[in-house]
Amino acid sequence: MRTLVASLLTALALTAGVAGCSGDDTSSPAPKATTTDAAATGATGSGVTEPADGAGGHGPGKYGSSMDPEVVGVKDIAKLGPGPAAGQQWKIWTGINVCGRFVDLAPTSAQPSKGMSVSPAGQLTVAPAAGDPTGHDVTVADFLALYGITASTGTLTFPAGIAPSTLRLPNGSVELSGATMKTGDKCPETPGEVQVWYYTPQAVATGRPIRVVVTDPDKVPIVADGSAIVVAFSPDSSLPTLPPAALVG
Repeated sequence: MRTLVASLLTALALTAGVAGCSGDDTSSPAPKATTTDAAATGATGSGVTEPADGAGGHGPGKYGSSMDPEVVGVKDIAKLGPGPAAGQQWKIWTGINVCGRFVDLAPTSAQPSKGMSVSPAGQLTVAPAAGDPTGHDVTVADFLALYGITASTGTLTFPAGIAPSTLRLPNGSVELSGATMKTGDKCPETPGEVQVWYYTPQAVATGRPIRVVVTDPDKVPIVADGSAIVVAFSPDSSLPTLPPAALVG
């Protein structure tokens, strides 16, 4: 009897040993490696700090991709930089886009206004002197005034006599001279929307994040040297693009 009991105990011990060595252990996963670089943190080297994608409210855009434009307000743009100070000289890349086409417009005067001047290619120089607007008082409205253009929420108005007077498109044409374009008007077949596309220096270099302002577009401040600004009457579904001046440099 003792021999039988001993044999059973030995068999049980061997079975437990085999189960413990079966390779079915569950080990903790190795920690994921993390990296920190300028692209990940959004460092621009120009006094503008961008959050990484998905941080600080700059995640996927309205079309489901981080490359898509993000609709923001004037205050959101103001948070991106302090604006120019008296004695500074900034270069800003600009464009006027109507129905997906950039329009080559001539400024109404070659003389600087409020510390601003613009070249035929669309390079805006912002160089406020004493008495000129500075900081967040330097806005898109000041830039548009160089062409005699005005903008407000949902409205973009061109002066009479502006050249070119008509913008030719593959599927039609759009009158510019003396025209007032309103959000919802055809462009020329698809309804358009008055927008400002704002690119920080990082966005100029990398293409993101792209910010779109539709409320009070004229009040958007110019916050950093090397930014790009496009005033557009464009279909809401169109993805913004950099102005030609920024691509040429």
